Amino acid sequence: MRITSLFSPSGVGMAVGLSALLLSSTAWSQTYSEAPELAEMVAAGSLPPVEERLPLEPRVVTPYNEIGTYGGTWRRAFKGPSDDRGPQKLMEPRIVRFVQTAPGEFGIEPAWASSYEINETSTEFTFHIREGLKWSDGHPVTTEDVLFYFEDVVGDDNPWPWPSLLKQGDERAVVMAVNAYTFTVSFSQPSPLFVTRLAREYVWMAKPAHYLKQFHPAYASAEELAAAAAEFEVAGWEDLWGRRGKAESYWVNPDVPTLSAWTITTPPPADQVVFERNPYFYAVDTEGNQLPYIDAITHDLFQDTETLNLWVAQGRIDLQQRHMGVGNFPFFKENEAAGDYEVKIWSGLEVDTLWPNQTTSDVVMAELFQQADFRQAINIAIDRDTINEIVFAGLATPMQAGPPEGSAIYNEELIGKWSEYDPEAANALLDGMGLTERDGDGYRLRPDGKTLEIVITSALFASDIDMLELVSEFWSDIGIKTSLDVVERTLYLDRVNANEVMMGHWPMGRAAFFLIDPGAYAATLADNSWATAWGEYHLDRGKDFAVAPPEGHILHDVWAKLDAASTAASQEEAIALGEEVLAIHAAEPNWVGVVGAAPNLFIRSNRVGNFPEGFIRDDITRDIGIIPTEQLYIKE
Repeated sequence: MRITSLFSPSGVGMAVGLSALLLSSTAWSQTYSEAPELAEMVAAGSLPPVEERLPLEPRVVTPYNEIGTYGGTWRRAFKGPSDDRGPQKLMEPRIVRFVQTAPGEFGIEPAWASSYEINETSTEFTFHIREGLKWSDGHPVTTEDVLFYFEDVVGDDNPWPWPSLLKQGDERAVVMAVNAYTFTVSFSQPSPLFVTRLAREYVWMAKPAHYLKQFHPAYASAEELAAAAAEFEVAGWEDLWGRRGKAESYWVNPDVPTLSAWTITTPPPADQVVFERNPYFYAVDTEGNQLPYIDAITHDLFQDTETLNLWVAQGRIDLQQRHMGVGNFPFFKENEAAGDYEVKIWSGLEVDTLWPNQTTSDVVMAELFQQADFRQAINIAIDRDTINEIVFAGLATPMQAGPPEGSAIYNEELIGKWSEYDPEAANALLDGMGLTERDGDGYRLRPDGKTLEIVITSALFASDIDMLELVSEFWSDIGIKTSLDVVERTLYLDRVNANEVMMGHWPMGRAAFFLIDPGAYAATLADNSWATAWGEYHLDRGKDFAVAPPEGHILHDVWAKLDAASTAASQEEAIALGEEVLAIHAAEPNWVGVVGAAPNLFIRSNRVGNFPEGFIRDDITRDIGIIPTEQLYIKE
């Protein structure tokens, strides 16, 4: 299955090939309906009428199967405070968003923008905010919020760095307000991938200026900032900002206004995180019912996979894919009746991957990882078929890491490279490198006389321990010792970013259209980094360990091609350059893919309505967020 209709958002901002499945152009009732609990608040005078809460032109969502009913709680699970990406993807407030109309058919549509235009040279993008759009506290959304974001939140001397997708080299895009509801983003060179990247990237394009100015030194006094820091129990005003900033983050501050369908009311570190309906959400269904249908979403804290699996069997999960390992498929199927749920399958594009850091601070291991013969040896020493059968119930595909079949840009040579099990050839390659001496336990010795040991650092996704233990056994068979360093997700990323990981373990994803986020191929993506110091050199973030790759190294060519793709005259030219990048990596892969394209298991309670089947799930298209979750409903 190939992804289609992904790359060409039209000049008027409508999604490609969407017809009327998710974005309806059909006239709808101008008399809106709302959830009973909101109607009671209106009647009591504590909330404005629904007509005043919605924009003049709400986003119209056509439910997948039927008009839903209001009420109910969507029960989910989460792994801890660092597991915010799961809830986030359910309800991200994007200005434009991906939609999937059928398996393998994607498009891009306006979300809290009503429309957008692209000029003929793809250098200027004009966005129109829905007039009357409101933040979750009822305050109007205007271009003041856009300018606040770009003038006071991101950039030099501001809390956040300037977004990479609004840069071409060192040159930043220019953001200008035309009026209260229209703004432009202008580049000096063509940026044909901008809207496609915007549909995926974690860039808000607007922040609630009326609320956040009280935490910014451009608007608040030193005394006011100190008082705010004390209230939130942080060291200074800078700690109020950031992904989990005490004031700015939706995940930890219930008071920060948002554009999401649900807003957090009980944040972590509670054992149960709670989100409740946003009464000002800007979308309706085709009969004029304000969305979302579901009252609340809860996330219960679990500590281990066994606990989560038990909750599934007990019927305590309503709809979730995150942390549902494919290796548990038999268990999930056996307990469907008892748990009153069904296992639904979407196609996955991730590849379970190991990332040998060619710039690790252990210089001997760095030199070994940089040699193609060593990387080939550790690849072909792995029996991927056995891992697939034992760990993934035979449902995945043994493969090298790369965009699997079904991705927009697919390279058959890359995913097949060094994926055949051949331990004799692996031993011969290592012997040929002079790694013939052994220690008392039979492990090979490094050139410096120490035992050849690979330390794998992992944040442990589902099924990971079993897979990594098998990898360790296969590498032991060729004389390489392996140890596993299990850490929490945030610590894993911190260590990678500090160049403190010898070999990382993290899935290669973002494969639907890898040019949207090509960091895995450029060695600049923390969770997929195979050469951290070289990647940091290219990112130019001032890390003291950053260093340029050797003259003539493939990364210089990869970076040049990816930079050229971002300013290509057309998407076709950008795709051609992306294909060249994959071909470079196909010659001598820089990582160790194990299995991929595994089915993604969704546990769907029989009381959940409007959930589509058979779609493709990928981080690029925001996982479950590819569907408008606001049209899901609970059958009570």
